[in-house]
Amino acid sequence: MTDIIFSPAAQTDIDKIWDYTATSWNVDQAERYIQDIRDACQDLAEGTRMSRPSDIRKGYRKVSVGSHFLYFQSNDAGQIIIVRILHQRMDVAKHL
Repeated sequence: MTDIIFSPAAQTDIDKIWDYTATSWNVDQAERYIQDIRDACQDLAEGTRMSRPSDIRKGYRKVSVGSHFLYFQSNDAGQIIIVRILHQRMDVAKHL
């Protein structure tokens, strides 16, 4: 199985998504949503989740999870680097 690495920015994104979801809905919903994101990463590592090229940056791919997109790339070691986790309404070019 392929290793998944979260960039510092992606880890911050997860923390902010959890905080927002817990405040707007509740802690249980925040936990479920973050688990959905982690499950999507696991699926990428196992090769069971489809992604598509991102037209924002060469070599970046994206996958949809709920209201967010995971932006990632693969390195020479074959690891998947989760670069950012951005809400679908965010200006991606500004945040990548």
